[in-house]
Amino acid sequence: MLFMSHRLVVVAFGMLTVPGVALFGMGPVKQPSSETTANSDQPSVNKRLLKSSDLQFVGAMLLPTEIDPNAYGALALRKGADGTKTFFCVGKTTFGTNAFEFTYAGFGPDVKGAPRAKLVKAWDVYQGHRTSTTRGLETQGLCWLGDKLYWSYGGNYDVQQGNKPFLGFTRFNADGTATAFGPWLLDVGQARGRNYVTILPEWFANQYTGGRRLAVGAGIESGSSNSSWGPGLCAIDMPGEATPPGSLLRSVPLVYYPQTQRLIRPPDYDVLNEREQVLTTRGPLFWPPQGNLGYWTAADYVRSCTWIEGRTVRGVLFGNRFAAEHVWYGKTPLPSGIKDPCHESKGQHGSQYRAAWLIYDVNDLAAVVVGRMASSKIGPTEEFDPTKLAPNMQLTCNKICTGMVFDAAEGMLYAICPRVEQLGSGPYPVVYQWKVP
Repeated sequence: MLFMSHRLVVVAFGMLTVPGVALFGMGPVKQPSSETTANSDQPSVNKRLLKSSDLQFVGAMLLPTEIDPNAYGALALRKGADGTKTFFCVGKTTFGTNAFEFTYAGFGPDVKGAPRAKLVKAWDVYQGHRTSTTRGLETQGLCWLGDKLYWSYGGNYDVQQGNKPFLGFTRFNADGTATAFGPWLLDVGQARGRNYVTILPEWFANQYTGGRRLAVGAGIESGSSNSSWGPGLCAIDMPGEATPPGSLLRSVPLVYYPQTQRLIRPPDYDVLNEREQVLTTRGPLFWPPQGNLGYWTAADYVRSCTWIEGRTVRGVLFGNRFAAEHVWYGKTPLPSGIKDPCHESKGQHGSQYRAAWLIYDVNDLAAVVVGRMASSKIGPTEEFDPTKLAPNMQLTCNKICTGMVFDAAEGMLYAICPRVEQLGSGPYPVVYQWKVP
């Protein structure tokens, strides 16, 4: 667990702990408790910090083949009053307007033995409301709350100046129709909110974010230096049906790393130029490691996030990946044959990628809100590779998970990973399930 040693380094500089401070009525920060309760949404309940060992792999579920091949992913969970549940994902991110609703089919031990969900409906959730002044719009985040499906989006290569819409929602009506609303702007810019959407528990929202339960985030995107150089998350105003399109949603920062204060990560990479010379000075996209410290690179991606509020544990989980071995900007392959295993276009590259899911302590997020720590001074309590905990879990060479959602009532974490199932009609996403205490 490389980030455990990183955390020790950071703690030595006073970045991750708030000595002597009690948050949420939980007693001293980071003191675990064995108390359990069925109520997972109360601030007074003592819960310990989520650990990777708490995630017990259940299995895999295949998606309907009626969805788009190469479907990007994103994931939302819709639960009916009778306990039935369906999921939503998006298809080709820059083509078409459909979000696909599909059934819960149960889970098999691996992709080969997994059951296949059935398509409920392909919904035109945007209805002309997914608009922007930039091209190549991609929907990357989905989240269900009440009777609404929230969707976040942005340009797939947005280096233009100015703020742009990034969020809308679709109300699902009792008569089986749907009505779209929005889009809206984010006060800190679309580059910090376009990748994922999650819901904060009421107790945290009431105590720390002024009642704001909707949270959005993103990592580094295209050439936007305003993106977070590490995981990003902020609580935002929840727009309503009467909120005029183009309105500015205010935010409360929870996790954010500016370009000059990048997240510290494992130093398992070097920085090359296109002549394969090892660079030792910092550039706009890559900072070389210094000793046992590495820094978030432009080839590191975070594409999913969910708040986990279990019966006995809590934490914020980000699904990201790290580039490793060699990183560079330019063409691939390099003269000696070093290449990016996943991408051929010119841009930022890594010669290897590895899944690196990150757990954050909600105490640290609360400390950011109340001003005890800067958002760039907190860090993950643990980094782990989910495939090492679940050998039957498959990922493509990108090592990316594009959507996460946690069902607190059942203590289940669901994660969608694109292009895993290989069929003649194309690669399809797979949904994985984990039990959380």
